[in-house]
Amino acid sequence: MTKKGKIMVKGPVLTIASAGGHLTQALCIMRRTEHFHIVTSAKVELDVGAIAVHVIRDTQFNPFIHALNIVSAFRIIKATKPAAMFSTGGPICLPFAMLAKTMKIPFVYLDTLSRVQELSNSAKFLRRFNLADRLLTQWAGTAEKYPDIEYLGKTFAIDRMPSNTVPLAKPIQDLDTQLILDDGSDHIQINTSNT
Repeated sequence: MTKKGKIMVKGPVLTIASAGGHLTQALCIMRRTEHFHIVTSAKVELDVGAIAVHVIRDTQFNPFIHALNIVSAFRIIKATKPAAMFSTGGPICLPFAMLAKTMKIPFVYLDTLSRVQELSNSAKFLRRFNLADRLLTQWAGTAEKYPDIEYLGKTFAIDRMPSNTVPLAKPIQDLDTQLILDDGSDHIQINTSNT
């Protein structure tokens, strides 16, 4: 199913994440590289450090929108020429995963932090049809339940703040517990702490 170890690529990473928590987690990881494109489901007003931000329609169970997104995904892949694709989820990643498989582009999927006991529907789909080169989880219990899923550790922490303020997501500094994307010489190493 997934391959433990490293995937070495040279070139930009196409990062696919639905707006909200999926995108927040993806950006915590992408902060480690300068050469990435973002695909998301809402217009991003902030400078997120991406080369470009592409917006496609969000979908949950609508096959018509999935079909439209396959066309959009193909256009985005052709325009960005990614060396690898990375996603933290949401169903918008599914057309990209299918195309990555047919185009032989490495696809790495990190299941969202909110999925404590069970895989997300997107992760289940990717796993069932073997569409990801690597499937990663942020919970040890999930990795124990699914031996072909790799445990990565948490990609970000929530700072404790007074109850009248909004919690601030911040990247975890311990690089042994998160996906490592090293932008040196345009080589991006995707590695986990258990390899």
